[in-house]
Amino acid sequence: LTATGPVLNVLPLGIHIAAQETLPQLATRLAAQLKKMRRHQRYDAEQIVRDSGRAAGEEPLFGPVLNIKVFDYQLDIPGVQA
Repeated sequence: LTATGPVLNVLPLGIHIAAQETLPQLATRLAAQLKKMRRHQRYDAEQIVRDSGRAAGEEPLFGPVLNIKVFDYQLDIPGVQA
C-alpha cells in the first residue's frame, strides 16, 4: 500500500456500554478491542459491503463514525489530570 496523503479505513466495532461501567473501564475494554481489530485493517469498508452481499442503495452497513487516532505517547497538559 502506497499513499501520498492521509488514509482512512473504516473498521466496524459494535459497542455495548453497561450502565455500571466506569469511563476508565470502558476505555480499557475498547482499547483492547481496537488492538484486536488492527489485524483486519486492510479489510476495507467496500470489501465488507461486497462480502455481506448488500446491493448499492440498501440500508447503510454502519451508522455513526468516530475517527480515532491512536498515539504511542502520553499527552501532558498543564493543569489537566489524565
